[in-house]
Amino acid sequence: MPNDFLTVIVMQHASYGTLWKSIHDGIFTTQDDMTYADRRRRLRALLRTAREIAMVNSLK
Repeated sequence: MPNDFLTVIVMQHASYGTLWKSIHDGIFTTQDDMTYADRRRRLRALLRTAREIAMVNSLK
């Protein structure tokens, strides 16, 4: 029928909670006492997350 809408919300299960909680908890930030490998791991996680968000937004 005209003007009938169906809204579907699809959420992905995340082992560590929501993206907001991860950002709030500082999961993507680095600290001076971290090893190079730990800094690199966090940067890669940040870039992977940004890419996934961009991919989802490009599907709209």
